[in-house]
Amino acid sequence: LEALHLLQYKEIEEMLKIYGILGGFPKYYATMEQFDLWNKKYFEIIEYLFIQENAPLEAEVTSILKQEFGKRSSLYYSILHSIAMGKTKLHEIASSVHLKESSITRHLVELESTFSLIKALRPIDNQKNTRYALAHPLIHFWFAFVYDQFSHYSLQDTPRIMAGVKSQFNAFFGKRFEDICAEFLIELNGKGKLPLQLDYLSNWWGSARDNNERTEIEIDLLGLNNQQKQILFVECKWSDDVNAAQILGELKKKSQYVQWHKKEREEYFCLFAKSFSKKITEPRVILFELKDMQ
Repeated sequence: LEALHLLQYKEIEEMLKIYGILGGFPKYYATMEQFDLWNKKYFEIIEYLFIQENAPLEAEVTSILKQEFGKRSSLYYSILHSIAMGKTKLHEIASSVHLKESSITRHLVELESTFSLIKALRPIDNQKNTRYALAHPLIHFWFAFVYDQFSHYSLQDTPRIMAGVKSQFNAFFGKRFEDICAEFLIELNGKGKLPLQLDYLSNWWGSARDNNERTEIEIDLLGLNNQQKQILFVECKWSDDVNAAQILGELKKKSQYVQWHKKEREEYFCLFAKSFSKKITEPRVILFELKDMQ
């Protein structure tokens, strides 16, 4: 966020929204400075740099992808779009692109290993349960908001595209907020400012059966210290006035489905929110509001 401080940003929420789209790529912040986009709102930055007619970076994503894929782009584009729209499991992606699972596995491997555009994520206690995520925040944004509206983009229908961005941005940013929280924890971990030293941090998901019905369970982030058998459960809420006690109770219930050293581990809990309606103080519980991330 240092580049945004240099661009005179002071409001942490706006800074995180911009960082959630542009990521840590200096080029984009240098372009903001070049065009005097000092302390502008996230949607003004998006419109000016990427969406308006003759925008400075309007061809940025397509140029990146053409450079990577050459002429073999069609299926890769469809897969990336599917993941951006929340199809993160192999069978969901295959169904979305109307192909068999076996027909896209090679492409998924290439998107991860050759092009570094996606990440294959697996829970610590079930390495066969793979989900996929986009690795480049700007490409994630482009496939979520521009790719599907390409006819309007080609026609320079800026108002229509920007209306979609504004109406759906919070839903999009909820997932990006998890990634930003992960980066924040990694930074604190490197400085020794967490109550445990993490050597692993990722997402977690699993399932449970209740009355013969299968229910999926997700934990935003899960951190481990393998040697000390310590575990950190993290919930990230892109919301104001969050009830910390309620969210903590729900997180503790979900934590019981994680089997890693279940009978001998030391458990910690961490909650992120834009703000809390009422904070709580408990042993091995950490709370972070946006102001703490500045």
